[in-house]
Amino acid sequence: MAVSKKSDLYRDIRILHLIRAVAFIAGAVALAVMLRGKTFPVNALYMTKDALASQSQTIFVPAIKNLFDAPLGYMAAVALLVSGGVALYRYTKGENEYKKNVKKSSDMLKW
Repeated sequence: MAVSKKSDLYRDIRILHLIRAVAFIAGAVALAVMLRGKTFPVNALYMTKDALASQSQTIFVPAIKNLFDAPLGYMAAVALLVSGGVALYRYTKGENEYKKNVKKSSDMLKW
């Protein structure tokens, strides 16, 4: 009787891995579509000498420089795709490895 409960548990966990994979992949697609072509600036803040105010003494003021524009939507979509790929791997080929790691109470793919 305990064996059937354990196999039911592993079946339920396997289904959860599939649901997780589908959710991550769907989220990645939705994010990529919603943020298609949008970029976000990556800036650097630094102190510089103010030429107008520094006539009698040196005065430093904060300045900002745009380093580059990053497509963060696509970057986040790739991160979600990787998470979905790990969940899909656990659903297919990594099931036996996952069971061994559960018995050892360690999960290297999670980290």
